[in-house]
Amino acid sequence: MLRNTLLAVLILLGGKSQAQQDYFLLIQADNSQPFYVKMGAKSFSSTVKGRILLSQLKEGGLSLSIGFPRQLFPEQTFSI
Repeated sequence: MLRNTLLAVLILLGGKSQAQQDYFLLIQADNSQPFYVKMGAKSFSSTVKGRILLSQLKEGGLSLSIGFPRQLFPEQTFSI
């Protein structure tokens, strides 16, 4: 009886872990120039070499704005 209960709990936990998927987004500047990303009220900065990894993104639509320091180029908004 205990064995069947343990098996049922393991199956339920395994199903829950597969149902929630996290995604990531890698953005890299062509000219290795640093930039920033705005997602809602949060702002993230890239590395000095112009790379950023946004992790733990949930499934669904995502809107983000990308800009460069000193406003070298106008800020661009993307929907993913």
